[in-house]
Amino acid sequence: EQEVAPTETIDADPGPSIPNSPKSDQTQLQVPLPTIAQLDIGNAVGKIVSKEERLSFLFNAWNPPTDFKFPVIVQGKYNRRFLSWLSQYQWLAYSESNSGGFCKYCVLFASEGGGVGFQPLKSFVKSAWKNFKDASDLRDHSQLSYHQLLKQQNFFE
Repeated sequence: EQEVAPTETIDADPGPSIPNSPKSDQTQLQVPLPTIAQLDIGNAVGKIVSKEERLSFLFNAWNPPTDFKFPVIVQGKYNRRFLSWLSQYQWLAYSESNSGGFCKYCVLFASEGGGVGFQPLKSFVKSAWKNFKDASDLRDHSQLSYHQLLKQQNFFE
């Protein structure tokens, strides 16, 4: 059974309305609204996405509400959660389907490799970051040269 995306009706001509003109003269469009699943950044991993889709993910990527129950990851004798890092790192997006974090910029704009020797990209880019023990992975990713380049470069296209 195919899922039908919800739509929003918008006026195609946002210009001034003419008094006493019949409603049928106005052209309206049905614009599909992205669903939560469509805006899960994990759905863009390893895929070619259009410019419009990139913009949707960059500015509207799904992030969990404040009462969201993150999965608990057991590391050693401690239970780890995806804490408040979403607000600290604007590039970070949580993927419910992958139960971890991704870098929006790197998922959407990176090639297959980066850094010294064009190494394969993994955590935050091709696979979800789930190592919630501390924020050092987040800081390290923020400082990577390919992350910095993608973050700056792709807003000027």
